[in-house]
Amino acid sequence: QLSYAQGSTCSPSQPFRVNRTTGVITTCQPLNYGVYNVSFTVCDTTAPPGALCGSANVSVTVIDANVSPPVFSSSTYYATMLDTATMNQAVLNVSTTDNDSPANSIVYYSILTIGSPFSINRNTGVMYVSDPNLLYANKRMDYTLIVQAFNPPALANDANQTANASVIIMVLDISDITPIIVPPTQFSVYEGKPVGIQIGCISAVVGNSRPISYYIQSQFSPQVCTDYTPFRINTTTGCFYSC
Repeated sequence: QLSYAQGSTCSPSQPFRVNRTTGVITTCQPLNYGVYNVSFTVCDTTAPPGALCGSANVSVTVIDANVSPPVFSSSTYYATMLDTATMNQAVLNVSTTDNDSPANSIVYYSILTIGSPFSINRNTGVMYVSDPNLLYANKRMDYTLIVQAFNPPALANDANQTANASVIIMVLDISDITPIIVPPTQFSVYEGKPVGIQIGCISAVVGNSRPISYYIQSQFSPQVCTDYTPFRINTTTGCFYSC
């Protein structure tokens, strides 16, 4: 009669166990793709202990399945541009990551929203102006687009994986002289942080490229600190700090 034993205990790096009587190998941990090398020992139980035993190394190859969808680096992307943008001018770059193997991590990008003056490079995720005449003629202040990442499987019997993200593009008229604050405009900070810590930075653009100065509206001077507005702002950078 034979008895089977495994050379190591069940663990993420050794996710298998062997039946002592039958020698059947089963999993005991979730599997990730890759190659596992597991050692086993088999002994003749009718002989003195250790007298008639043999060992073997078993190599188990786990084939990757396309189970992980691509994940965008942000759920919403923001960009600002002038309505005088030229053909093929880059607007922004979307990107994704994928936890599957390289063969199952290939992603192609597309814009699901139709009728916009923008296109996207299907391989790199770079969005660009594809119809500058439409961009100028529309006189729209913003576009909200849905971008999709499509992840085809390496094996024919696997499923496709997709993910979507929003892209908000603000278009400024070249004649605009009023600065426009661009997102993000909401910030948070934990209480108890030391005085002088940077909370965030406000960013604004103006069509005629004139210099911009930043102020906190409730303060006479950007450097005056009160109990009601315990912040100060850098008039040049737009970054504000606790005071």
